[in-house]
Amino acid sequence: RVAATTLPDAGGSGMAPFSDRGYWHFVENNRSFEAFGGYRGQVLRLPLTADDAVPVQVAAGIMTRSAFDILGVQPLRGRLPSPEEDAPDGARVALISQGLWADRWGSDPALVGQTIQLDGTSIEVIGIMPASFDFPDPEIDVWLTYRLNPASENFGGHHIDGLARLAPGP
Repeated sequence: RVAATTLPDAGGSGMAPFSDRGYWHFVENNRSFEAFGGYRGQVLRLPLTADDAVPVQVAAGIMTRSAFDILGVQPLRGRLPSPEEDAPDGARVALISQGLWADRWGSDPALVGQTIQLDGTSIEVIGIMPASFDFPDPEIDVWLTYRLNPASENFGGHHIDGLARLAPGP
């Protein structure tokens, strides 16, 4: 059983349920969930450049490694981010949608392991997601790691939505 957290839009605030510190406090102290992950509910629009091609705007989503695990999804090609890549100073990696892979790279399997430029940052493509995967938004072309810092002091800035798998039991 998977549960996702959302808050009603409180007067246009768009506030997510967790701050950085609140997320880690919940991860470390919850007793109801077997696994807990985070994601950004809002889609980012970022410029993508690769292979000297004309830049295009892509929709990007941000998720923790554990969110992928909770959803039980595996890439069509490649792999999911490692825990080290999902850490604050981890290597910059991305998963690409099957649609973007086909449209931009002609489904070239050599893309996995290559570097692209996303919003001016070099990012390694580590996997291609299946066409059926569209969490948290069907528009997403690229998934990035959230890289949340467990030592963050931020209790006030709420920007993390939660996703959890209930622990077995009554």
